[in-house]
Formats: sequence, structure tokens, C-alpha cells
Amino acid sequence: MIDYTPEEKNKLAKKIIIIFGLIAGLGDTVYEGARGIYGIYLGILGMSIIMLVDMIFALPVAFMVFSESKIFIIIGIFICGIILAIQEVIFRAFIADEIGKENRGKAYGIYNVFYGLGILLGSSIIGFLYKNGAATIGFFCLTTQIAALLIFFKIRLINRD
Repeated sequence: MIDYTPEEKNKLAKKIIIIFGLIAGLGDTVYEGARGIYGIYLGILGMSIIMLVDMIFALPVAFMVFSESKIFIIIGIFICGIILAIQEVIFRAFIADEIGKENRGKAYGIYNVFYGLGILLGSSIIGFLYKNGAATIGFFCLTTQIAALLIFFKIRLINRD
């Protein structure tokens, strides 16, 4: 893995941080564009198909962004932006479909709290696993994605009954 921690002796590391910050900003731009596009496809294809596309996109990301290839890291950042856009559209649509109008605001609030806590907890665990290498982080990300997908479909099945 490439170590991006800036040190006084290593000026290149500081430049890399700035460059990847700019790339992350471009990833946010991709995120906003993808969010608008996937909203349209959600109505046409349905939530399950879009979730499957999201899962396929998500599988290689952890391995890409923690690889030693700068190209893979950049591509992984862009794919991550697309994934976040897909998830935001899907989960907000899921809440709108499954929750009545009278409780929808509360449901969005609960969703945002747990989404934020999930990001905090997941990022903390990834930070802890960083010293073990990209494969460990990739395995963690893969298993949590599969678990989240199973929970998502289980909730959909419960709500349909």
C-alpha cells in the first residue's frame, strides 16, 4: 500500500494528498451526476436491479482504493462516488415506498443517524485494519456489503407480507 501520511522529509506525500483531494472533489461531481441519472433508472428497472448494480460496482472498490496502483486508486474513488449516489437514491426511495407519510420524516431522520454512525464505525474499523493490508480491508468491506444487502432484502420481504 502507498502510505499517504505526510512527513517533513517527504514533500511528495503532501502533493499526493492535494492531488487526491482534488480527485475526491471530482468524485463528488460524479456522485451528483450519477444521483440524478439513477433516479430515472430506479423508476424503470426497479429497486432490486439497481441494488444489484450497486453491489457489483461496490465489490472491487476496497481492493482498488487500497492498492499500490495510482490508476486503480483514482478509478476506485470515482466508482465510490457512483456507489454513494446509487445508495442515496435507493435508500431514500425505499423509505418513501415503505413508510407512510405521517412517519416519513422520522424515518429519514433515523436513516440519516444510522447512516452517519455506520460511516463513522466503518471508517474506524477500516482505520484499525489499515496496518493489516488491503486484503483485510477488502474482506471487511465485502462482508459488510453482503450483510447489508441481505438485511435490505430481508426488510423488503417482511414489509411485503
